[in-house]
Amino acid sequence: MKRNTANIIIIYTSAILLLLIDIYVYPDKNIRNTLYSAFALASVLAGVKIINEYILEKKIEDRKSYYSLKKAVSVIAGMILLAIIFRIWVENTESLLLSYGIIVAGVAISLQDLFKDFVGGISIIVLSSFRVGDRIEINGITGDVMDIGIMNTTMMEISGLGKCDRTSGRIVTVPNGLLLSNTLLNYTRDHNYVWDAIIVPITYDSNIPLTEELLLKAADRETDTISKKAKEEFQKIGRKYYLPEKPTETSVMINLTDNWIEFEVRYICEVRSLTLTRNLISREILGIIRDNNDIKIAGESLSLSGEHKVEIISEKISHN
Repeated sequence: MKRNTANIIIIYTSAILLLLIDIYVYPDKNIRNTLYSAFALASVLAGVKIINEYILEKKIEDRKSYYSLKKAVSVIAGMILLAIIFRIWVENTESLLLSYGIIVAGVAISLQDLFKDFVGGISIIVLSSFRVGDRIEINGITGDVMDIGIMNTTMMEISGLGKCDRTSGRIVTVPNGLLLSNTLLNYTRDHNYVWDAIIVPITYDSNIPLTEELLLKAADRETDTISKKAKEEFQKIGRKYYLPEKPTETSVMINLTDNWIEFEVRYICEVRSLTLTRNLISREILGIIRDNNDIKIAGESLSLSGEHKVEIISEKISHN
């Protein structure tokens, strides 16, 4: 903050020196335009500083909202400054509009990707597609948003979301233009919950009703509180969007296969605790199977029926 203040003071001082030179030493149009440009730059920087420190920082308690608004203020200030400087140096309005048109056309043709990234960055900031701290997936890349720039978004990569959603340690820079041509998945917008499921294969000779009952209790022990919170969150979302009521309670579905019975334990959990919750429930299930002889885990097997002759051939190898 002190550094920004020092820069503003230096620019204002430079503007005053240019003013004195223009008045008393060497009156010149270019010096005068440079003076106006320096004054405009210092004024915009001072305005940004006042908005950030005395309005946003004091009024906005949520750090994510503060960061996003701070970025938006910087972008708008930069655009205003650019327009002012163009106006200072180009006196003819028609020439100014023509210059704007030529510049925009040239950028659109020769720098399509950069222009696309710029538009994507503006849309992210204005439309709030996601914010700093959100967990998103775009173009097959999943991560926690660390920074939203005009051209790129920086994320801490999450590897294997749903199986082992752990931070990989790699910082990923994603061009904002991808947002305009790819589907964006936001795991933490409006709520922080996702559904997950664990498949448990059980043999046909197991106690099926007991298995279903114990699996349901095992999942409930770990997710009961979370499911109640999730239900309240979805009710709030239902007042904002059209969202039919969604059951958040734990459930067990049964599917018959050729080799075993599949029990699908379905539950809701916090997106950032997905792997931890899966681990806790899996340990509960292992304890149930270990403590109950009537419940047997199934695996791949091959059954032979009828009479078959099995011949074992032993081959002896002699070494001379």
